[in-house]
Amino acid sequence: MVISGLGPFIEPIQSPLAQNNNNPNISDRSLYVQNNLIHTESTLSTSTFNNSNNYLFASNGNANVSVIDPSNNKLLGNISTISPSASIAVSPNDTYLLTVSSTGLGVSVTNLSTLSTVATIPTPATKNPGFLSIDPSGKYAYLTGLNTYNISVISLSTFTVVSVLKVAYDPSYVAFSPNGTLAISISAGCPGGIISHQITEINSVLNKVITNISNSYLSNPGMAAFSTNGTCLVVTSPSNKNLVLFNA
Repeated sequence: MVISGLGPFIEPIQSPLAQNNNNPNISDRSLYVQNNLIHTESTLSTSTFNNSNNYLFASNGNANVSVIDPSNNKLLGNISTISPSASIAVSPNDTYLLTVSSTGLGVSVTNLSTLSTVATIPTPATKNPGFLSIDPSGKYAYLTGLNTYNISVISLSTFTVVSVLKVAYDPSYVAFSPNGTLAISISAGCPGGIISHQITEINSVLNKVITNISNSYLSNPGMAAFSTNGTCLVVTSPSNKNLVLFNA
């Protein structure tokens, strides 16, 4: 199987929105920004949507996840977790909710049909967790380790860490291409506080690093997203207010 990598850099686009990106979630005509609009039990820290009914899952600071129906802005209930969560994700088939412990206890897996915890996965290589993302096939979850070179690759069939990827320092975010063949890791910084200009390209079918990509327009890159057809990668660069585009 041949996996095509990222094509050439296109150009930066100046955008005032890139300077202050707080990772809002958008559903239909409603915008849900952390710490705003919907009342939950405590301060929100991270959130995500599921696929089947577009419910919003919002992590609270008191070791639970609130479930919100965006169609009527109602709080449906709360799911208990092992600790306050650094990041959460719902599997593409809406079977599992994954919550990352902010206190280094690993990743907790909750069955959304029974609301029971089915596994707690130790992640020693990413004990200071950053961002959790699940590939479109639902086979693997990627957990970044802040202030490390590591991404833990978690199998969602065995609920174990099957690989630790070595990427550019301080990975803070991972984006998957729509077909699930590529992943991009964002380097939030370099050792010693030096500004990062790197992202890492990953073959997410084989769970192997392809290359680190450096570009002067990538000044402490913040987040990344592929276009819906997978032909373009957009990376935010808050330091210089750029949106940096690559052919994918």
